[in-house]
Amino acid sequence: MTELERGEPNWDLLCPSMVEEVLATATPQRTDRLFPGDIYQFTRNGLNLGHGAAGVLYALATTGHGRFPEYEQWLLRAVRAGGADRHVGLYDGGHGIAYALDRLGLTEEAREVLDRAGRTPVEECSSDLFAGLAGIGLTLLHFADRYGDPTLHRRAVHVGELLAARSADAPPLGELGVSTADTNRGGLLHGDSGPALCLLRLFEHTGDSRWLDIAERALAKDLGHCVRVERDGSVQLNEGWRVLPYLRTGSAGVGLVLRDYLRHRPDEHLAQILDGIRRAASTEFVIQPGLFNGRAGLIGTLCLLRRADLDDDLEATIRKHLHTLTWHALNHQGRIAFPGEQLLRLSMDLASGNAGILMAVRAALEGGELLPFLGSAPAPPAMVDQAKELVGSSPRTERN
Repeated sequence: MTELERGEPNWDLLCPSMVEEVLATATPQRTDRLFPGDIYQFTRNGLNLGHGAAGVLYALATTGHGRFPEYEQWLLRAVRAGGADRHVGLYDGGHGIAYALDRLGLTEEAREVLDRAGRTPVEECSSDLFAGLAGIGLTLLHFADRYGDPTLHRRAVHVGELLAARSADAPPLGELGVSTADTNRGGLLHGDSGPALCLLRLFEHTGDSRWLDIAERALAKDLGHCVRVERDGSVQLNEGWRVLPYLRTGSAGVGLVLRDYLRHRPDEHLAQILDGIRRAASTEFVIQPGLFNGRAGLIGTLCLLRRADLDDDLEATIRKHLHTLTWHALNHQGRIAFPGEQLLRLSMDLASGNAGILMAVRAALEGGELLPFLGSAPAPPAMVDQAKELVGSSPRTERN
């Protein structure tokens, strides 16, 4: 009987098998991509954080499954050959690759790639988190802190000013279903929640409440795309012909930015909307397994919504999601693989495949980072209790 056939999945066995599948499918002899992933690799590049080699290597290291210098060098050679020059965003290009390299400990190489990405005028970029200003600004803030570099901080502020100049009138914060804009552009990675996240981080870095005010307007626009579903009270993002709960294009990603906003400006009505988003992330029926548009993203969202007080219902939902996540798993040559976007092909990438699912499982079982700049998921209560027991049982040395 395989682990997929057992009543309760053993992730201590499944995760190493998923890593084995990632490594077994690597193709360092190719120059266009290193790991199989979504076909988006071929419309942008196979190097980036979302669908390319940078995201896979970042996920393997972040989840404790090691570094792979041979593949890191493959990535560096490809970047230096200009493989990512046409795209500079967080998830589609140079800024995200620089972030991944920094997280891998390749600090000099990360700065080299950051400087290379900085050659593209940011004024030419879109506003979103996936490929545009929001992701660029967050990455610049990260490196400004990393190096104590005021020039990088000024560049991040400039990005914020561009986002502010592009901000239009918004509905009052907390009004649902009032947006008349193109709802296909809503959500964390392609809507106004990404700019709101960048502006929130600028507020946290500078203490200037103007950034928080602009973040509020951006967040209000994405909440205006959301609706409350009568049948279950969930809050989901309306695309006109369907409603979605997911991290990339649904209400889950909007909720994570709303969570951060509420830390600075508490509001009971908005807290109730966030509870509706949590309900949406608790849905049992999910078509895809991936992090951006599937069950793994819902798991990660619920983990990031953990509170200091124990919430048995939330933890039970996370455990149920972890169990049903294996419904999507496939046995590929004796190793565990997951299908990517639209279930069309096996994927190893961060957005849709094994790498992203590893991130979500780790967040559920241990806590930690799910995606850059969203904060860390607290450890689950079982781990907290275990840590307390270890501390309480450790010998103490009394001092006179």
